Amino acid sequence: MNRNGFIFLMASAVFAITAATASAMTVYIDRAAFESAGLTASPYGFQEFSTDALTFLPNPHTQAGVTYVTGDNLVIGANYDPYRPISNVFCSNLVGPIGGLVATSPARNMLGMDLGYLAEPSAVDLAVSTNLGEYHYDSLAVPPAGEALMFRGFVTGAGEYFTEFTVSARDDGSAAVIDNVTLGDAYTSAIPEPLTLTSLAGTIAGLGGYLRKRLAR
Repeated sequence: MNRNGFIFLMASAVFAITAATASAMTVYIDRAAFESAGLTASPYGFQEFSTDALTFLPNPHTQAGVTYVTGDNLVIGANYDPYRPISNVFCSNLVGPIGGLVATSPARNMLGMDLGYLAEPSAVDLAVSTNLGEYHYDSLAVPPAGEALMFRGFVTGAGEYFTEFTVSARDDGSAAVIDNVTLGDAYTSAIPEPLTLTSLAGTIAGLGGYLRKRLAR
């Protein structure tokens, strides 16, 4: 094997490692279908707070595996005028992005939530982060929270888990809101990557030894 051939094999092995650690995100628009994909915790819907008032929460605020870091965490009660969302909803009192840090012990590869807006009509941008990368879903046409909420759920591939999400309204006069945040573990969450990476590392080491022998001749 010449040097160019070895370089090609090394590149192939590195590509194989990259492919082994890559993952595909599955997106769900139906909550029932999402929940059937794994074992999920009960959706957390901010229902312990007043339905008749605004409830200001500390920043950060941790609940049900998510730490909310909007800068000014706010729950708007379902009966609070003039908004009257269909349920208690969470937003930023500063009308900024909603930020949520997902607990990684235990790691979760299912994440879902209901989305909407209050005040001026606006589409919503949703970004989810994992240990392997970021996924952006921009300009989601969500309904006004006084009429309905729209579900989005995500399931990662093996070896990938959620670390963070952000939700923001595209219109400055609108507030993005969320409800029923759900975490879970997908049924297909076997994680073969460490064994795969060990095997590939052994392959690269073997190729290195082969090259040394060839060059010594």
